[in-house]
Amino acid sequence: EQVSDMYDSYSSGAHPILNLQMDEHAGILADASGNRNDGIPFNGPTLGENGTVMKGVDFDGVDDHIIVGSSAIDAIIESGEMTSSAWVRIDSSVSGNPHILSGGKGNSYFGSLIGLSVEANGTARFYTPSSTINYPVIWSTTTIDDDKWHHVTATLDATTISSTVIRIYIDGTLEATMSGFYWDSNQTSTTYLDELVIGTTNQPSPSSQYFLDGRLDEVRLYDH
Repeated sequence: EQVSDMYDSYSSGAHPILNLQMDEHAGILADASGNRNDGIPFNGPTLGENGTVMKGVDFDGVDDHIIVGSSAIDAIIESGEMTSSAWVRIDSSVSGNPHILSGGKGNSYFGSLIGLSVEANGTARFYTPSSTINYPVIWSTTTIDDDKWHHVTATLDATTISSTVIRIYIDGTLEATMSGFYWDSNQTSTTYLDELVIGTTNQPSPSSQYFLDGRLDEVRLYDH
């Protein structure tokens, strides 16, 4: 009930800058937010698989991914706030550090501006770069590699840039918080892309350890 309430709240009361419902059976994944942040599948992720609401997308853990433009990342930088959420179903044998999504350029410590991933131990991880500490990163306490659907949400609040706060929720429950650092939104990384990428990291040529093996549905991004 808790995760349903949280999901319904965002569905009805907030306006995403990206809303990939992932109900398509083929072609481009339309952005239902009206902002034209459509997702373009690469290397054949399987569309039209069973999802949580209607359909979802299955990723093979080898090279499947979806690329979205950079305008959603630009909106996050401008506002200094972000909420990312997705329904995630991870296969039960996680290896490497597969990414649910990542996007924007970070710095020399974290190449992506935002990153939401799954650890080899099955916990979810969220990270973002800082100019005052090397590795602002938090992990969930709940493992999500059980071949069941989980709602994963990460938030960033850098409206007071000297006291940035990041949080991660699993199925509507807050599981980790970190605060008190400066957010680095200068995008100084020279080896990562501006775009938002779903299913792996936003590197030009990600290594195999970063590709997601599982399903995603209802991927959303908010600039608040």
